[in-house]
Amino acid sequence: MRILQLIDSLDTGGAEMMAVNISNALHEDGNPVILCASRRGGALLNRKHKQVPYICLNKANSLDFRALFRLVALAKRENIELIHAHSSSVFWALFVKLALFGRVQVLWHDHFGNRVHEKANVFMVLCSYLLDYAICVNEELKNWSLAHMKIPQDHIAQINNFPALTISRKSGLETMDSPKIVYLASFREPKNHLNAIQAFQKYLQLGNPNAQLILAGKYHQNTYYQQVTDYIQSQGLSGKVQLTGNVEDVGLLLSEMHIGIISSDFEGLPVSLLEYGLAALPVVVTEVGECPKVLDYGRFGKIVEKGNPLQLAEALHDLVGNWEQAIATGREFRSHVDENYGTRNFLSTYYHLIKGNR
Repeated sequence: MRILQLIDSLDTGGAEMMAVNISNALHEDGNPVILCASRRGGALLNRKHKQVPYICLNKANSLDFRALFRLVALAKRENIELIHAHSSSVFWALFVKLALFGRVQVLWHDHFGNRVHEKANVFMVLCSYLLDYAICVNEELKNWSLAHMKIPQDHIAQINNFPALTISRKSGLETMDSPKIVYLASFREPKNHLNAIQAFQKYLQLGNPNAQLILAGKYHQNTYYQQVTDYIQSQGLSGKVQLTGNVEDVGLLLSEMHIGIISSDFEGLPVSLLEYGLAALPVVVTEVGECPKVLDYGRFGKIVEKGNPLQLAEALHDLVGNWEQAIATGREFRSHVDENYGTRNFLSTYYHLIKGNR
């Protein structure tokens, strides 16, 4: 089956990372696949397999018909059989299906964890009559799709995200002069970076003055970013909190960290958490989305209430205070991710969905 992976951009982000990971995995498993960014490329282009064809449509806006018809021409020219559309890219994919008189199937990959807390989008529900398949990154999203989307129920599947990183530590986690805490997330409101920073402040006050917080992810000069940077400056944390922007080599970054955190208000299944697992990092996460399940409800890391910086700080303090146990738990987490969130797990369910229902 000839597959087109369609995503808005290749900026750093969970959905974007999965578009690249899936493209690479399909290619390595012998499937013809093309990766297409409708709007622009980005840092994640460097993580694409060199032999996976890549096209950028340079879409100016959602009504850029020239770019849209380039997508139609691409699908026709390459004899695409399935468009795997991530998040909002599904609307353009459905247009291609209509323009080619149904000769292309469309799979919608839903990454938006907060969808279950919002009123069902009428337009999305109507469009679902044209969808052939849906993949949801957690059980809540799958249940939402089963309840609202007009897709045959056996064409809706939950498939876990999977990471793809090379980790090579320069020194073991046992070597720690000062804890380096990383939060790998693009700067968007649901990620709640202020929660992470406030927790870090409280952690410093608990007697860990040498710690560092690294906020790694793409940011825009918008109101949310300004609120975060203003808070860092007003609290005198500029020497303690580092903003890296886009990270091209996530494996290298994580190989230099000691603890991974997620402080989001909601999530689907964050790829960053799985990447922490590949790096064998001790982790603290908020109780959102699929995070508790990934950590086996506390077996492989600490889980705290969302929006509770004190609880997050205390969990960090406890990790460092019991560091040998934290390291052992991180190693168990790595084995857990390898076994349950690997590429083969994804592909086997993926093939069953798109080939078993044809």
